[in-house]
Amino acid sequence: MSNSRAEDEPNDAMAIRLLLFDLDGTLIDSRSDIAAALNGMLVRYGIPPLDEGRILSFVGRGIRSFVTQALSAVGVESVSGPEFPATIAGSFPTSAVGVESVSGDEAVEAFSDEYGKRLLDRTVLYPGVAETLPLLRPARMAVVSNKPGDFIERILQGLGIRPYFEIIIGGDSPAGIKPSPGPFIAALARTAIPASEALVVGDSPYDIAAAKAAGIRCCAALYGFHPVAELIPHEPDFTIETFADLLEIADSRGPSLLRGSGFS
Repeated sequence: MSNSRAEDEPNDAMAIRLLLFDLDGTLIDSRSDIAAALNGMLVRYGIPPLDEGRILSFVGRGIRSFVTQALSAVGVESVSGPEFPATIAGSFPTSAVGVESVSGDEAVEAFSDEYGKRLLDRTVLYPGVAETLPLLRPARMAVVSNKPGDFIERILQGLGIRPYFEIIIGGDSPAGIKPSPGPFIAALARTAIPASEALVVGDSPYDIAAAKAAGIRCCAALYGFHPVAELIPHEPDFTIETFADLLEIADSRGPSLLRGSGFS
């Protein structure tokens, strides 16, 4: 069931021509593969694995932040620069004892290597995504994620939904990463669609913050990685409990969220 904080607004207030989707926790359930990749990285350093719930709490601000938080959680400092002597392929301690710091760049490389091997091992679309995306046309659609663009492309292709998205903006783009509004502003510029005619759909506080900073309405996906209690205080304009609830928002805003948006 969907919910809106703006039910008394005029019906034409939500003519949406551009839908901006987060990826992990919004379109795809990638929890198992992300956790396995992170633990694969830790094993390289001789560090015991973390449980999936703990790992998911680090997701949302890009790979470097994710890796840094994970290392910090096990008491290891991520340092910048080439001064750390070991290489990813080298020998590491057989336990976490004695591991005080690692190269941040090498740790990111290690995680990326581990994740690249298992992008689609257990990652799936959330229920309703495949059925709902076609119904959201004729709005234009984009994926705006802090995940690197290559990973986004491979996942969307592998899951069969790449054709729906006109634009892909990843965390390695010059636009920056959420919660900066830069990626959303870049998507608006590339489509020449004003913020008032766009809607962000995401599952994290960073999506909401970035959307607000860009002047775009935001719909929080309550079924994703982040607890509801983390999302509601950020006051998203809409909330959905399933992906298909986007269609309820469309119906409730009549004449339509999408029809009449200027596309045919």
